[in-house]
Amino acid sequence: MIINNNSIFSLKFILIGLIPFICTCITQQKRINNNDYYVNSKVKEEKVEEIKDLFYRQEIISQDLKSLTFSTRSLILAEPCYNLGSGNPVDIKFDLLRNNPETIQYELIHCDRNWKKSYISSMDAIDGFDVNYIENQNISYGSVEQYINYSFQLPNENTNFLISGNFIIKIYVEGEKEYPLAIIKFFVSEQISNLKFKIDESSNVEESKYLQSYELECSYNPKNILDPFSNIYINIQQNHQIFDQQWVSRIMPRKCLRLMSYYILL
Repeated sequence: MIINNNSIFSLKFILIGLIPFICTCITQQKRINNNDYYVNSKVKEEKVEEIKDLFYRQEIISQDLKSLTFSTRSLILAEPCYNLGSGNPVDIKFDLLRNNPETIQYELIHCDRNWKKSYISSMDAIDGFDVNYIENQNISYGSVEQYINYSFQLPNENTNFLISGNFIIKIYVEGEKEYPLAIIKFFVSEQISNLKFKIDESSNVEESKYLQSYELECSYNPKNILDPFSNIYINIQQNHQIFDQQWVSRIMPRKCLRLMSYYILL
């Protein structure tokens, strides 16, 4: 067998030459991974900041939750609003497409006017428990698809409201708080101000096809509201839609406020 020494020398030279190149690639790869790690950490921080500033949206998350309704003693279909101290609780009902009953809970979260979680603790906002079980369950009979009807009242014997404001009702299966079935907006009012609201067609003939003008009058007791310039905010929505809502704020400190010539898209 004839061995070419020149070929062996060339092969060794090529292998020795490749070793630094491979080491360089590994080092560069490590540097790239390190850079990626630091970039990801920054992204995580930004996501945490986004979560801190998160505001709640009303949403039926589970496709199995159906027929959500609000009612009172006097109204079959009512707004999700309770007048503080009125003694007229709001009944909340919904159906859950299940063959067998599940243990369902709800949590109350006090929010600011932008539906972000407020800095007020649950002990200062709620008398009782902010987390409760929904005990009223009725199994459907003779229906095409089996479902369970759940119902509860707010306030109830376990929960009462101490202050007015915006509250979020988070409904979820026991032990699955991170995966709610629905997030519902609920209002508690003290009735310390009155609003007169009037809607007219726009004076412009063309605009009247897609715009409405409104006039509102807000009256309040100066004993209850000391600084209306910074404490009164008026939110105007169509059918609880937030994409075209309008805010009226920073009003002059008067006992009566009139606003005219505002427009709402139809």
